[in-house]
Amino acid sequence: MKKTYEKKSMNLGNLTMYLEDLVKMGFASEHIDAQGKQQFQLTELGKKSGLEGLQN
Repeated sequence: MKKTYEKKSMNLGNLTMYLEDLVKMGFASEHIDAQGKQQFQLTELGKKSGLEGLQN
């Protein structure tokens, strides 16, 4: 029997349950826009760690 491996695609939206942890570790930063909406962005550390492809 052959085993197949799937690569699941992830993005920052899929990691919402981990956003607080990513902010604490310095991989993402939290911003509040003019309308009061919460937004997250990857920091330089997050981009260097390989999360760059995950950003929305």
